[in-house]
Amino acid sequence: MIFNGFSIIMILGLWVILVIVLIGVFLILIFQDETKDKGERQKDERVPREDIAGIDSKSALQYPKPQSIMEPKIVINSMSEYKPEKLNEEFYFEGKMPNPQNDERYYLIFGEFAFKKLKDFLDWGIRTERNCVEQGGVLLGRISYFENEIYCFVKDVLLADTIGNPVFVEFTRQMWASMQDELAEINMSLEKEEQLIIVGWFHTHPNGLPVFMSGTDMNTQRLNFSKRWQASLVVNPHTDKYRVFFGERAIEGKMVLSSSRKQDKV
Repeated sequence: MIFNGFSIIMILGLWVILVIVLIGVFLILIFQDETKDKGERQKDERVPREDIAGIDSKSALQYPKPQSIMEPKIVINSMSEYKPEKLNEEFYFEGKMPNPQNDERYYLIFGEFAFKKLKDFLDWGIRTERNCVEQGGVLLGRISYFENEIYCFVKDVLLADTIGNPVFVEFTRQMWASMQDELAEINMSLEKEEQLIIVGWFHTHPNGLPVFMSGTDMNTQRLNFSKRWQASLVVNPHTDKYRVFFGERAIEGKMVLSSSRKQDKV
């Protein structure tokens, strides 16, 4: 068979097209394999959903944790399933305003012993070398509620051996562990129904600083004291000013000094 020039060109053209198609198919297959492998790697490296606010922690079981995330978080309250006591009537104290609309109200109620201990810790009312830097610790007590009113009864305080300067205070894992040990020792001498839990934390804003929740304070509150009844007390021992905030949204409450006799009813 004799091929003219045009036929040869057509045959060569078809072979070139066929080779190009085969190369294209081969490249597509390789790309799909690489994409699949990359997707599997990314799935394994995803951050656990329990660390994303608002996501149900149960769904985190399907995501392996990176090593950096697997480090245990600081455990502030060993009684994580603690349930506040429901009162049959509201708790009264001098100066308490009526609540006919049943609004949400939050009260930090200090016993005389705990408040004196706090003032001694912080050298409240005088200026000393140690209280010119930020200090902090935890509040120990019990929680009660009546309807929409939360009563955080503080019966003791623990001062942490913090690392601080005039505008910052650091709580280390070792400090938290030490305070947990102190709490365990205190509870050894108490009946089970009287044992204390960590109901919140406190820290100072010394010198001329106002008392408020800074961004760092808010992060500490959200990570470690997010329960509705957990308190954050901010104190300036030099200006005699203080404010108390509750829960992860840091809703402002009221601090009250209560007699030991009233607290014993709780």
